[in-house]
Amino acid sequence: MIPKRDHSFYRLPPDLRALYLTGMPKVYLDAPNTTPHFKNEKTAKGVLKSQTQQEAYEFIKTTELGDQRFILFCSFPSDQQAMLSVAGLLREKHRAGFNKFEFVHPAENLPHHDLVKDLYVVTGVHESDASIVSQVRKWIRTPLGAEIWVVLTAREPYRWFNEVLGVQPQYLFSFKEAVVSVG
Repeated sequence: MIPKRDHSFYRLPPDLRALYLTGMPKVYLDAPNTTPHFKNEKTAKGVLKSQTQQEAYEFIKTTELGDQRFILFCSFPSDQQAMLSVAGLLREKHRAGFNKFEFVHPAENLPHHDLVKDLYVVTGVHESDASIVSQVRKWIRTPLGAEIWVVLTAREPYRWFNEVLGVQPQYLFSFKEAVVSVG
């Protein structure tokens, strides 16, 4: 996806411009890095504990990307916590020199085999939107040779992926809902 360049694009520092051109939403370009808080999640093998997710998250932060992994980032009732986490990870990776990634919507066409990036972040996936299921499957099941991260909004992400898509992610990160105080 090639984002539109309005006047605010030219006010961004060069590193944030590069991130914006990967499709990262503006609201997440310079969002503060926060420590993610995970919640326990039921899987077919039992309960995936938050501590296990934290360890896997730290592993992803330090490993090279592009290994044909399928990783699921999930938060509910919105994708805000998952997107903050993904954006924070990719900002750190970008500072370290990794720039072969792109944010995409499931409805976008798959890239031509000569133009495949190392990582694709599929955004805009909600458990109640049945119209995108086939498109999400296309991104996950097509052997691109790239790592696929899916940002999902669902109450039970593992069950949704198993029953609706018929696949299991290599990593599942289920984020706690953010608490916002008013007044």
